[in-house]
Amino acid sequence: MRIESSDLVVNKIWVHAGFFVTVYPDPPTTRSKPNFDIPLDADYEIHKTGRSYTLRLEIKTTEEEEHQDSLGYRFSVFTEAVFRISGRQSKAQKDYFIQYSALALLIAHIRGYLTNITSYGYYGQYILPAVDLNVLVAEHNKKTSLASKAEKRAIPQELETSKKGSR
Repeated sequence: MRIESSDLVVNKIWVHAGFFVTVYPDPPTTRSKPNFDIPLDADYEIHKTGRSYTLRLEIKTTEEEEHQDSLGYRFSVFTEAVFRISGRQSKAQKDYFIQYSALALLIAHIRGYLTNITSYGYYGQYILPAVDLNVLVAEHNKKTSLASKAEKRAIPQELETSKKGSR
């Protein structure tokens, strides 16, 4: 089959910051089994500037206290990419490209980064599990929608406050 290029064009992709630490028993033993089932947290932002889109993604191990002493790796990886969409696309198509195709590319970028860096670690290679994009996007949209609603409710209050102060 022939591969067709997408209308989603990656201009640049990079890792801003990566934090990585190994949690191992004291003293380390060869019988130690890591816990690679620690829950992960993810958050992303999308910014549009002109015809370009910037997508920032952070994936990190959970900060829940019950998992802090589990053997294995703790990490936080923050990556960013700049995309543009060629051709004429509707707003819905552009949103889909960014929220699904671009986000999947950034997740794959973080997966490769983690696989590489952990290959030098005490427990060997860690592979980021598959991410359910539908759940991630739905949670993101819910969070940004709630934040947007709160912001809209706050604006009139601020305007009223400034009006009262000017009387």
